[in-house]
Amino acid sequence: MKPYISTFLVVCLFVGNSFGQVIPAEDWTQTDCNGVEHNLFSELDAGEVVLMEIVMLDGCVPCINAAHYMAPIIEYYNTNYDNRINYYTFGFDDSYSCSQLIDWKTENSISCDAQFVEGEAIATYYGGMGMPTILVAGRSSHVVCYNKFGFGPLDTANLANAFDYALGLTETLAIENPKKGMQVYPNPVHDILHFDMDETADISIKNLAGVTIMQQSGTNQIDVNNLPVGLYFYELKAATFSASGNFLKN
Repeated sequence: MKPYISTFLVVCLFVGNSFGQVIPAEDWTQTDCNGVEHNLFSELDAGEVVLMEIVMLDGCVPCINAAHYMAPIIEYYNTNYDNRINYYTFGFDDSYSCSQLIDWKTENSISCDAQFVEGEAIATYYGGMGMPTILVAGRSSHVVCYNKFGFGPLDTANLANAFDYALGLTETLAIENPKKGMQVYPNPVHDILHFDMDETADISIKNLAGVTIMQQSGTNQIDVNNLPVGLYFYELKAATFSASGNFLKN
C-alpha cells in the first residue's frame, strides 16, 4: 500500500517544540553517503540553510509523507533564493547503512540533497526522536528556528516562515496572519476562495515560482476555478492590513 502523498499549504500557527523563538544549533561534521564531508556551521556561515529530517525507514509512512509535503516549499525557495536550502536526511539511531538510506530515497522518490547514517545525537540534542523529527538551521548566528516532531500539511506554512527567518528575509518568526480571526476557506479549493474579513482587499495569486498569475481588486473572494491543480500563494493588501498565505487548488 502506497503512503498518501499530498502537497498543500495552509495558514496556521507554528506548532513544534519551539513556539515562535529560536534555539542555538549544535554543530556537527559528518560524511554523507556520497563521501562528501559537511560541517553545519560552515554551511550556515556561507549563507545556506540546512533542513534536517531524521527518519525511520521501516514502517514510518509519516517520514515519507513529510518529505513530499516539504518538497514544493524547498523547490520554491531554492528557485527564488539561489539554491540556499540544503535538505538532508539522517538515520534516527545510527543503525542504517548508506545502501539502506539510498534505497529508501530511491524507492519513495525523495529529493533530498544528501543522506547521513548518524542522526541519533542530533535528535537527542533537540529533544528526542519523532516520526520524523524536522529541524531548520540558518543564519550566521547558528540558530534552529524550526524544531518539530512529525510533519503534515498543516505545518507547511510555518516551515516556509522558518525558511524566511533562516534566510534573513524576515525578523519575525512564526507569526500567523496579522489580521486576527481572518479565515481563508475552503482549503483545498475548487472554485471560489473566500477571505473572511471585515473589509475588502486587493488579492494577488502567485505560483511556486513567485510569478503573479491572477489579480483582483476590492473584494473578499477570488475565483480560482481555471487554475491547474497545485500549490499557490495569495497576497492581500487592504486599507488596514496586509497578509499572505498558501492554498491548494484541487
